[in-house]
Amino acid sequence: MSAENIPDKNTAQSKLTPAEKVRDTALLSMEIRKLLHFYHQVGIKAYPKTEAFKLPAFKRKKSKQEVFAKPSLSRPLVQKNSPQEKNVVKRADLLEMYEAIERCDTCSLHASKQPGIPEELAASVKLMIVGDFCLSQEEENTPVVFGQQEDEMVAKMIGALGLCQQDVYVTNCIKCRCAKENTLTFDNSDCHDFLAREILAVQPLVICAMGDLSAKVLLGKNAPLVRLRGKFHHYVHYEQYPVEVMPTFHPRFLLAHGEMKRATWGDLLQIQKKYLHPGRR
Repeated sequence: MSAENIPDKNTAQSKLTPAEKVRDTALLSMEIRKLLHFYHQVGIKAYPKTEAFKLPAFKRKKSKQEVFAKPSLSRPLVQKNSPQEKNVVKRADLLEMYEAIERCDTCSLHASKQPGIPEELAASVKLMIVGDFCLSQEEENTPVVFGQQEDEMVAKMIGALGLCQQDVYVTNCIKCRCAKENTLTFDNSDCHDFLAREILAVQPLVICAMGDLSAKVLLGKNAPLVRLRGKFHHYVHYEQYPVEVMPTFHPRFLLAHGEMKRATWGDLLQIQKKYLHPGRR
């Protein structure tokens, strides 16, 4: 192929008018400034080359039959896997779990369920992030996991780790939206069971527990988060599914206490060093 026939990668950009180029450059500069400001706050000193990260869009698969009976949870929720099955997403099991959530009506929160399985889910998940609950009162199908501002913060942190959208799975301990934080309890055993089934189906390489409730549920410990964070712990069902958990602060807490962002970033860097890029220093 002659040099004249080689497509110019800048052809599309050359079609922009001068005014459009100025506009796009200004918008890009503004976004870069925002991102650099966030990096400065959490103490990031290196910038990996990666595409921008966005939290995944969600969809919930409705059951064809409108059955609203309580889900049957009699079968084992956590089962041992062969080495060949490790870190391979079991999509059918995940869909089955979300259909069970659809039918669940064991508590007063069931009327406001969160969106379910991501529309794009890779064959394997490197990092699973587990929060506590969502306080957002947006429409039911709005893809908000922790909250609008909280999700934006998580997306920036994950992007800084050098991960792409399909590498990460984000969920909550409580599967329905909550109106008030001070009225919440996690006594409902169904939510415990759903989370155990979810982890088994997703098969993550490592888990990050964000917030006190998430750390308590995933570790089975009542110790304060400040004593748990900063080091890896075995998942409470480690014998059935051997995965480590790194507890850290929830984005909701970080929005109110910005001085703790640096500590949180340190926790994430430990995940990066041990599991995401083990050869990187």
